[in-house]
Amino acid sequence: MFAFRELPIDQGSSVVPQSDIRLFLGNTDEAADLSTGAELGPEERARMEKLQDPLLRRRFGVRRRWLRRLISAECGIPEREVDYRVNRHGKPELVDAVEAAGFHFNTSTSEGWHAIATSRTGPVGVDLEAIGRQVNYAQVLRLAASAEELEWLDDAQAGTFDLNAMKIWVAKEAILKAAGRGLSVNPRRVSLPRSLAVSKTPGRWSEVLVPGLAGPFWVQILEREQVILALAQAEPKP
Repeated sequence: MFAFRELPIDQGSSVVPQSDIRLFLGNTDEAADLSTGAELGPEERARMEKLQDPLLRRRFGVRRRWLRRLISAECGIPEREVDYRVNRHGKPELVDAVEAAGFHFNTSTSEGWHAIATSRTGPVGVDLEAIGRQVNYAQVLRLAASAEELEWLDDAQAGTFDLNAMKIWVAKEAILKAAGRGLSVNPRRVSLPRSLAVSKTPGRWSEVLVPGLAGPFWVQILEREQVILALAQAEPKP
């Protein structure tokens, strides 16, 4: 049964800066029930108790326990003592600077799927969408895509609009998460290369420049299980 595991990714080459990003993906609906809240913090337990739907409450508990276990293992912090917050742009970060010690992480969830990306090279962003999720991507991209990107989608092979639209959306979200800004920045400012948006060979790094944000950013798109994921990281400064 698929629960939560690390996925292999391209870590870079002589052309692309090396990265130590690790990517974990899991399906909360297939995991053991970790939603008892025993290891969660007071704020997490309060949020979970407000969820009326048992499925959503269970998913929330599993996601938070996965994150706590991963941070505990990576930083040597007892699971109960893991303390993190969400900044004003929605990016999670460890509260204690000593505990953080250059440890960066980001999360994304869609339906029952949950992804966590970690790195000590620098801030990282991850975004995912479950394939088959009922979303009006044409409407989403009217707000997020450039005119050029919309042309690519129109020119692409018939029947690929939703899949390519998902790639554009997750790539932009991952980049803005890596920048620590999230959707406080207009996604249209992120101009993606066509090879990334309509590529038939996902899993390769592409360079993206975003006006007004420190970069460049490196992003790759992966198709795994029943999801589309994007990973992003700003190029480390020499």
